[in-house]
Amino acid sequence: MTVKERVRGNVVVMSLGGDVMNDNSLDQFMGRLDALKEGGQTKIVLNMKNVSLINSVGIGKLIAAKKSIREVGGDMKLAQLSDRADLLIAVTSGLGAWFDISETTAAAIAKFN
Repeated sequence: MTVKERVRGNVVVMSLGGDVMNDNSLDQFMGRLDALKEGGQTKIVLNMKNVSLINSVGIGKLIAAKKSIREVGGDMKLAQLSDRADLLIAVTSGLGAWFDISETTAAAIAKFN
């Protein structure tokens, strides 16, 4: 999995790519989220346009990430889900409603303002 990060106003956009599964890159992603939280950056958008594969472990990490951000008063939104990620989230009971999903990154950022 690759992660590219940029800041748009007071929102951190993390663009994920490749396979979102149980590997070191997921641990690095969670570590980076912890560092963002510690730095007071708690408005996160995950752009998932380039995610080629996601499994239940990856979904579990996304759930843990959102819970972690919410514990400190922030939120995490998803944007531009790839077809595979969209399908998995849609068929996983209730996650489509729990995750705030936008068609574009700009739309997800706008929801914070």
